[in-house]
Formats: sequence, C-alpha cells, structure tokens
Amino acid sequence: MPTTITDTVNEKSGWIISELRSGVGLDSEFSSLKMQDKEQVLEQMANVLKAIQTTKLPESAIFGGVTFDSDGRIVSGQAPLRKGEPVKSYAEWRVSKLRGQLQEAARSPVIQGWKRNGVDARIEKFLAADGPGKILSNVDPDQKSLIHGDFSTYAPFQSSHPLTDNIKTTNNVLFDKDTKKLTAVLDFDWSDISNPLDEFMCSLQDVGGNIRHENKKIEAAILSGDFTWPPDNLDEASVKQWQVAKAWNAA
Repeated sequence: MPTTITDTVNEKSGWIISELRSGVGLDSEFSSLKMQDKEQVLEQMANVLKAIQTTKLPESAIFGGVTFDSDGRIVSGQAPLRKGEPVKSYAEWRVSKLRGQLQEAARSPVIQGWKRNGVDARIEKFLAADGPGKILSNVDPDQKSLIHGDFSTYAPFQSSHPLTDNIKTTNNVLFDKDTKKLTAVLDFDWSDISNPLDEFMCSLQDVGGNIRHENKKIEAAILSGDFTWPPDNLDEASVKQWQVAKAWNAA
C-alpha cells in the first residue's frame, strides 16, 4: 500500500498525500500471462491478503468502519460507502448492509423497493425470523479482520451507488510487467472491519477465490479446497478459470 507522506486535519476537512507507485493495472496483463507467471502473481496476492487480514485492529474495534477520535486514536465508525453505525456481531453487520441495500432499492424508480412482487415482505419476514443468524450459525460471530472488499485484478460489478453507477471494472492492484511483481494495492473504498468470509464473497472474482462463482462445479471445489480432478465437460473458458482457481487455492 502506498506510504503516507503527509496529512493534515482541520475543522472542515482533511487530506492525505501518498507516494506515487509505479506499475500498470494487473487486469490489463493477468489474462495474457503464462500459467507459471500467474501462479507467482497469485502467491503474491495471497501474501498481501494475509497481511491485510492479520492487520492489528484496535482493541475496541467492532464490525463496521474506522475513524479517528478527537485525540487521533483509531476507533470504530461508519464505513466509507455504507451508512449506519458499527455493530457488535457479524450477523448484525450483515443485516445492516442489507438494510442499506433495501433503502437504495426503495429510492430506485425501477425497483421501487421490491414492493410490487412482494420481495420486500419476504425479506422482512426473513429478518424477523432471525434468518441471518440461522444462516451464519456455523460462522464465528466475533471473528473479525480488516476487509479490503474489492481485492482482485479486476472486479466486474453492478452498483446502485450514485458515485459508482458507471464503473464496470476496477484496477486496484498495480503490477510491474518487467519484474512480474505487485507494486501497490489501491481502492479501499469498500473496506471495513468484518468477518474474513466477506472477502471471499465480495473479492477475488477473477482469481478463483470468490465463493459466488457462476460455475457451480468450480464453486464446489473452491468451497471444499479439493482440486484433485477438474469437473467434466468444461468449456475452454471454464478450464482456464479452473486452472486459476486451483493455483489460487495452492497459493
């Protein structure tokens, strides 16, 4: 991550100057790399992800974002692109995110809060019955780490956020083509403190680590960690996805 050179805060706003890091977006190079080079890149990405996940959090940190108090100490606060206060458990944080999405859906002239087809009522029924808590019953509700939230070579996504509606991909990993080394990780817009599970649901789409994979057979291998045999009848594109996912699993 770029080193902070200087920063300042006044009553109205603050600013930070960071060092300039060389490199190109990894998304522009990754698909054309030889498999051996891809494996080296994935190993570097795995080390970076480990460093992010093992970042020491403030003792008082709970699920949500972080900010600075009046004494300059890092404390829990609102996440960068998520409304709402920090909460004490992972299930509460997931519900908070869902509530935010429901509010955005209610403002959409197309979706109209999902009221026409009754989806909103079904969601409320799910929440009232502690659906999130039941689904996450096998997940440690107190485990938390720093989450990047968009960690990949590129990450196609559709957004309902007014600042990101027109963005189709992100270039958040910089890469030196000559040395085949990563030079920076950028774009912590979606970062927060959450369960490590979130990184595998929100990031790693193109490097074989995302558990919401469109190919269910590859998804099963990602979840189990068993890449002994590739699924039958994979097309050419899926074979490449399998190879990358297998390399990521090994990294």
